[in-house]
Amino acid sequence: MSAFETLDGSRGLRLDEVGYVLIPGRGRNQTADGLSIVGLDRTVYAADFFVSLQLSKVAGVIVASGYKSPADTAGQPWFTPEEPGVEFQGKPEADCMRDVLLRLGIGKAAISVERHSFDTVTNFIYSENQGHFADDRPVAIIAQPQHLERMVKIIAPRTLRREFMGIVVPADIHPDREVLLTSLVSRAMLAGIHPNSRDIVGRTTRRAETFWKVVNRVHPPKSYQHT
Repeated sequence: MSAFETLDGSRGLRLDEVGYVLIPGRGRNQTADGLSIVGLDRTVYAADFFVSLQLSKVAGVIVASGYKSPADTAGQPWFTPEEPGVEFQGKPEADCMRDVLLRLGIGKAAISVERHSFDTVTNFIYSENQGHFADDRPVAIIAQPQHLERMVKIIAPRTLRREFMGIVVPADIHPDREVLLTSLVSRAMLAGIHPNSRDIVGRTTRRAETFWKVVNRVHPPKSYQHT
């Protein structure tokens, strides 16, 4: 267990208390049928964490979260029998994550797919509020250090109704960077929001749609891969 570098979230939380693993999306590949390199690294590390902590023995669950980033317009129409009649543009990140997790030996029952969120804030909001956590056990958030600090310090305290901690994905092979823009948008989206806010899903979704529509018009999309 000590092989995993952690980033403190809830005070005093131990690794052996974790029941859930959250993988926030980090973008798709150019053909929108697989993950970005950073997203793949994140998913593989989550599988390693899940197996190393033997979370299957305590009915642990990995929540794979994300559809596509705000600037992603790639992909052909894609459908899943799990949501009849719903058309997606390319394969959602969460379904791509599940494919990887299954190949790595994680059981299907241990994976929950949240395929509608479109930035980091909505990753957290939808995962918490749309049935992907079946109980109140703590969650470990898996991400590279460049993004994990924003998740643990800014986003998780205002969106999660459970204890949490960060698990740092080594990022020396495929360096990735956080940009100031994403932090500013996250803070703006979460202004006045707390985990028990009324209509938290609707409020943050509307804010995200508005903010990213404006950002995509005035800021080059290539400057951020997923938010």
